[in-house]
Amino acid sequence: MAGWKLKTFVENDGQSTVKRWCDTSDDIVWLAFETHLDYLCGQLPDKWKRPWVGTLSGGKRKRKTGCAGLFELIFEVNNVQYRPLGYYSGKMEFTILFFAEERGGDFDPPNACEIAKNRRALIESNKDRVREFTIKKDADN
Repeated sequence: MAGWKLKTFVENDGQSTVKRWCDTSDDIVWLAFETHLDYLCGQLPDKWKRPWVGTLSGGKRKRKTGCAGLFELIFEVNNVQYRPLGYYSGKMEFTILFFAEERGGDFDPPNACEIAKNRRALIESNKDRVREFTIKKDADN
């Protein structure tokens, strides 16, 4: 394993974004997410690119507007394209900020990048708004 540290945003009620999403996702979706992260965490940073990770640069496509500085993890289950949004928060460290889906080239919800960027700003002003997590279905993250 390459030694990645995974982090997640802590919401106002103290629950992490990853835990909340895990609790609302069915087992097959969680397993795909878990497998995706397991693969990525075994790779060096130069392997964190398409088709597994996308750089959001704020380009011409509507879904990328306002997303510069964020990255999307890319996986699909039963024709649903899942896009956990986050950023590299340190060397060999990735923080997940928000879970979106992609439909027709756009994020659902449409303000996913705005939410993710607001959460990143909260983390930068208050380190209690982030915590490390491990990849497992019953994690207490």
